Amino acid sequence: MSPEPGTPIRSHLIVVTLFFLLLAAGCPDGGSFAVSFHRETPLVASFDRQIAVDEPRGASFERHGGRIVADGISGRALRLMAGEYLAIDADRVVGSSGSTIMFWVRPHWNYYTLSKGDLATHTFLSLAWEDNGYLVLSDGWWEPLGSPYTYFIANVNSRIAVNPKVRYRENQWTHIAVTWTTGRDGNLAIYVDGELIEERTAPVPERNPSGKLYIGCDKGTSLGGGGRWADSDFDELVVLGHAASKDEIRRRLDGQDPGWRERKYDWIKPVLAQPYRPKRDGAGRPVEIRAVFDGGPGEWSTERKSRALIARIRSAGFNVFIPCVWMGDGTRYPSPVAPPAKYKAAGDPLATLLRIAHEEGVEVHPWFAVSYRGRDFLPKFRDPETPPEAFEMHRPGFRDFIVKMILDVVERYDVDGINLDFIRTQGVTRSRFVAERYREATGRDLETDGRSFDARGCMKPHLQRFLDSAVEDIVRRVSEGVRKRRPGVVISVDGQPIPPVLCPSQEGRQEVAWANRGMVDLIFSMNYEQVPDTDALDLVRGELTDPEKL
Repeated sequence: MSPEPGTPIRSHLIVVTLFFLLLAAGCPDGGSFAVSFHRETPLVASFDRQIAVDEPRGASFERHGGRIVADGISGRALRLMAGEYLAIDADRVVGSSGSTIMFWVRPHWNYYTLSKGDLATHTFLSLAWEDNGYLVLSDGWWEPLGSPYTYFIANVNSRIAVNPKVRYRENQWTHIAVTWTTGRDGNLAIYVDGELIEERTAPVPERNPSGKLYIGCDKGTSLGGGGRWADSDFDELVVLGHAASKDEIRRRLDGQDPGWRERKYDWIKPVLAQPYRPKRDGAGRPVEIRAVFDGGPGEWSTERKSRALIARIRSAGFNVFIPCVWMGDGTRYPSPVAPPAKYKAAGDPLATLLRIAHEEGVEVHPWFAVSYRGRDFLPKFRDPETPPEAFEMHRPGFRDFIVKMILDVVERYDVDGINLDFIRTQGVTRSRFVAERYREATGRDLETDGRSFDARGCMKPHLQRFLDSAVEDIVRRVSEGVRKRRPGVVISVDGQPIPPVLCPSQEGRQEVAWANRGMVDLIFSMNYEQVPDTDALDLVRGELTDPEKL
C-alpha cells in the first residue's frame, strides 16, 4: 500500500531490525549513527554549457545519458528521457542535518498521463541514508493509491511525508524546492513556483548520506530498482546545506528568471492568441452565457441596490446574474415552503430583481445551495452524525423539501434558469438511520464498507451507488419538474467534474452523467486555483456528449 494523503507513511514500508530498536531506546533521534558532515557551500548546476557541476569545484556528475537543449529557463537546460539519469556522490553535496534541493522541471508528460490504466508516476530525485532509509521526491508513488500526489520524504524511516497535489503540465516549467531539518522538531516542506504548498513538523533522524544523489530516477530508494524515471527537462539545480526560507528561495528565483512570477500563466497565452469567434444568433448577437455569481445577500435587497447591481453587471459585459436565494439559513425571498432568512429584506426582493434585470436584458438564474446548512435549524432534516454544515441527503423528507422549494420558485417567478450548488452529500454519514437505509438497499454494512477502498483509493461500488442515488434523486426530480413547468428554463450545477482517470466523487456528484442524460444543461466548474486545471477540463469535455455544457 502507498502512503495515505496527509498521513504518516505506513509502517509496512519500513524494515526495522531488533538492532536498530535497541539503539533507539537510548538515543533521542532513534539511533547512534555518528554525524560527520555539514555543508553550507551550495551545489549549483545551471546546464548552460554542458552537463557539469558549476559549484563546488572538483565535483562532477556521473552521467547516464542526457543531453543539453537550448530552451532552458535561463540559457540552456538538461534533458533526461526515460532510462537516463545523473548521479553525484551524495556526501559531497547533501548535509546530514538538513538541506534544500531546488530545480526547474519541464515534464514530457502531464499530470493525467496514464500507465497501465493508472496515473503514470515519476521520480525526480532520490538518495540513500546510512540507516537504510532513503530520500525521494516523486510524482506519485509506486502504488496506484499514491499516484495523484507529489511525495517528498526526507527519510522514509521517519515515517512522515509531505504529499500535496501538484498538477504538472506537459512541456511547461515548474519550480520545485524541498527543504528539511532534522531532530525532534524536524521539518519537511515543499514549495511550488515560490509558494509554500505543504509542510510538516515531526522527528526526523540526523543521518549521513550513503552513496549517490540520483537526478531523474529512483535508484537511491529500496523500492524501485531504477524503474521510475523523471522523463523531464531540468534547469538551475541548486542544493544547499540548510533549509532555505521562502524569501531565500524567491531571491534565487529572481536571479534565475526575473519573470518567474508570471511564468505560471504561460498556459493562457496561446489561448488568448486565438481569434475570438463566439457563436451568434440570426441577428449577429453572441449567444454565449457570460454569468456572474452573487456577492452577498445585501447586493439586491432593495430596488435601488438591484438597479445599481444590474447596471454594473451589464456594463461589464455579463448577461446572466446568479443570485443566491437559499444558503441553508432561510430563503431570501418570501416562500410558502421554507422559513425566511433572518436578514431577508422587506417585500419581495427577488421579484424586484427579476423585473429590473429583464428590463436591462439580463437573465436571472436563482442559486440554491442544496445540502448546505448555514445555521442551526430544521433539525428533522439531519442526524447528529451528519457533517456539521450539511443537511442529510439520505433523508427522503429533506429531498422532498428541497425539491418542493426549488420548483415553487420556478412556478411563481419568471426565472430564466436555476442553479444547484452544494449538490453533494458533503461526506458519508454513519448514523443509525443511514446505516439502516444502506442495509435495506444493498444488504451490506455501512461501517465496514465505509472503511474499504480499492487499490486506487476509490469507494467500493455498493457505497458509491448509494451516495450517487441520493443526490441524483434531487437532480432528476428537479429536472423533470422544471421541464414540465417551464421547458425553456436553464438548469445548471456547480461542481468540480472529475476526469475519468481518477476516482469518482465520494460525495455523490455526477455532473457529467447528469449532463449526458439531459438532466442538466450547464456545468460550472468551481475552480478556485490560481491556475485552472485546464487539462482536467479537457478530459471532462471529452466525456460529454455536448462539450459546450461545461
